[in-house]
Amino acid sequence: MPSYINQSNYMSFKVLIRYIDDILKEFDQVRGSTNDYISCKLISAVEQHKIYVENMLNMLDGKIEWIPPKHTQCAFGRTYYSTDENHIGKVYGEAVLNQFKKVGEIHREFHSIAEEIMDRVQQGQNNSINTLILELAAKSRMLVEQCRKLVLSLQQN
Repeated sequence: MPSYINQSNYMSFKVLIRYIDDILKEFDQVRGSTNDYISCKLISAVEQHKIYVENMLNMLDGKIEWIPPKHTQCAFGRTYYSTDENHIGKVYGEAVLNQFKKVGEIHREFHSIAEEIMDRVQQGQNNSINTLILELAAKSRMLVEQCRKLVLSLQQN
């Protein structure tokens, strides 16, 4: 299988994976001190997002064959979309609900970029995906950071 990722982008993904690991270590403290269902679901979603990122990297590097699932079908999306927004608004308030919605927005944008990468790979436009790969890594970091902020907000309520 051919590799579609250059060395610089490969390293950017490796740095991203380490960043996600660091956030998950922070979440270990939250997990040990909370019984908040929404926080636990978000932490689990970030763990699943890390697996998606690793799969994307391995696919782009030609190590595995993998087709990224749509935003509602990935493990993160299934967790996110199974969460009741009305419940969040009632229990945690409008500000936390807005943070939750921002997570969904970033998640959809992340998948949009991933789909564009896959379209270009399938069309043989491999040299035009390097910028998109960097955008995907940046969007992934934004998603994880927004989840981090939301978990922290949930802990303050």
